[in-house]
Amino acid sequence: MRSYSIVDLLIDQYYAPTSMRRRYNGGIINFAEKRDDVYLSEGYEAYSIRYRPTGSLKDEWATVAVRLPD
Repeated sequence: MRSYSIVDLLIDQYYAPTSMRRRYNGGIINFAEKRDDVYLSEGYEAYSIRYRPTGSLKDEWATVAVRLPD
């Protein structure tokens, strides 16, 4: 059985931003990497993602927080 990393699970998922600026610019994640320079509360990790908004040819970047299992 193969074990998957968080990066493997993020790629090819749909990213739906909740901020007002990017609200309707969601798209498919095509790249992800862990960010060590962002400090979150305990039990979370930050990941930098690159996604292509639906109907666009230009990729955009975002940072997402992922909750780790207990």
